[in-house]
Amino acid sequence: MKASLAWLRSLLPELVATDEQIADALTHGGWHVRSLERRADDVVLDLVDTARADVMGHVGLAREVAALLRVGFVPPGVDAPVRVAQGNAEASVRVEVREPAHCPHYGLLVVEDVTVGPSPDWVCERLRALGIAPSNNVIDLTRLAVLESGHPVQAYDLDRIGSDIEVRFARRGEVLALHDEDMPLDPEDLVLSSPRGPLALAGIQASRTAEVGEATRRVAFECACFDRASTSRSMRRHGIVTESGLRHERGANREDTADVLAQAGALATRLAHGAAVPGSIHVISAPWQPTQWVLHPASLRGVSLDDAAQVLDLLGCAVVALHDPGHGGGLQVSMPAFRADLRGTEDLAREVLRVVAVWTSGSP
Repeated sequence: MKASLAWLRSLLPELVATDEQIADALTHGGWHVRSLERRADDVVLDLVDTARADVMGHVGLAREVAALLRVGFVPPGVDAPVRVAQGNAEASVRVEVREPAHCPHYGLLVVEDVTVGPSPDWVCERLRALGIAPSNNVIDLTRLAVLESGHPVQAYDLDRIGSDIEVRFARRGEVLALHDEDMPLDPEDLVLSSPRGPLALAGIQASRTAEVGEATRRVAFECACFDRASTSRSMRRHGIVTESGLRHERGANREDTADVLAQAGALATRLAHGAAVPGSIHVISAPWQPTQWVLHPASLRGVSLDDAAQVLDLLGCAVVALHDPGHGGGLQVSMPAFRADLRGTEDLAREVLRVVAVWTSGSP
């Protein structure tokens, strides 16, 4: 997994640590840093892949660095589109989620009048630095959105896929048209489909019949949350492992879909000169409900509740101090949607101890 330290620094204006100090803090925080690669205007950090979905984007990695080095972090806002089209998205496309348990949130945004062509030099240079070959401005902007947020974004040619979209299980005998073959689908595969047939193996791989090309004028951008286990089974069943699939397998953020879509739309108006159609579509079958746990001093091995609260706040948790004189108090902690890996008080205590160990190690 590669990350741009220049990008990280733009997200952390208070950060004064050197590149080596950042890498050292990550190492002390349990990360395996393969290398720091110096380029003309940047330094690329190469990390061993992680099971944490939240740090598979620069925003999440910036939050992690902020916690380890005790600096402030504010997530970036969403840019406004340069051009806005007439009408609304619901007049352009209809979305039905037939398997809500396997797709609790599906989002779609339409951008019209795009011009597909090469990406600007700065986009190509950023992608190449992170080991990604540029494609075209529409595909590349989805990569930028993913690299920033960690949440997969897919672009479809709206005129090729049609205006009726369903999220459902595949039907026996259906195939997905890939570039080199027609891949038979399994009835347990979750797919995106239209009346013309399957458009994508949900969250993993799009059909060649839906992809954006030079003739594309209307783009549907997808940002969704697909079931982790279902995504994992489909990838293994078909031997297709993609960056998008890995992110869904590890747990995409249930709360940032609207912002990620809006940012992709804004980029499309800048890089592909399109016009964003107002009113992105969101089908939400299961709104995010944060889990809460109470963390007691006994699990913190001597770390103070104040330090524990600071760590958890820096990591994005909502923390409320509980005053219980008979039991020494505690912390009521609400899990953020982007930390699907935190599943109980043991995980919370482990995170506190991990970060405090960096604070006390002498790492800046």
